[in-house]
Amino acid sequence: MFSKPINFYSFCLIIFCSILVGCVAASTNNNLSESSVVPGSTPSLPAVELADLNGQVYEFPKDLPASQNVLVLGFSHEQKDSTQSWMAPLAELETKYSNLSVFKVPVIDNKNAALRTIIRNGMRSGSEEGARSKTLTLFVDSKKLIEHLGITDTDQVSVVLLNSNGQVEWLGKGSVNDGQLSGLTKVLKSKSNVG
Repeated sequence: MFSKPINFYSFCLIIFCSILVGCVAASTNNNLSESSVVPGSTPSLPAVELADLNGQVYEFPKDLPASQNVLVLGFSHEQKDSTQSWMAPLAELETKYSNLSVFKVPVIDNKNAALRTIIRNGMRSGSEEGARSKTLTLFVDSKKLIEHLGITDTDQVSVVLLNSNGQVEWLGKGSVNDGQLSGLTKVLKSKSNVG
């Protein structure tokens, strides 16, 4: 009497596990090497794969779209408000400087492909359509990433200005404030023809 449902459920479980294993095997986590960080070198973004919430995949720094690129890196859900505090002021700067692109980048420790898809879809459903192409998910070992970028910890949001080669030209921490925004603007002015 119970053999049919048990066999059916067992069959479904086997199929689900097979699909999950296939996704994990096909996943391409960003594996950063600590040994590639040269002491005393300019902090820079290593080669990483990111995807926007529309599913478009990028490889940074190769695909950085502008000569100046700001990444607002959030390392936990609790940093969401701090991350968001940067977006309106940065959007204003992006309209002023044609050589500037701005992205919000949730940094999530490596997950398999199935979990990455679930996380991206959850974030997509909670985002406005216009923000989806400006939100890039990055699945990576956050400790190795911050070492490459010259960031000391993940306790706060980090805001990095990168040139087109991925080298860090400016670094901010925490919620936006006048001092940090002024410092970033000064660097942008020095790299642009805008006064």
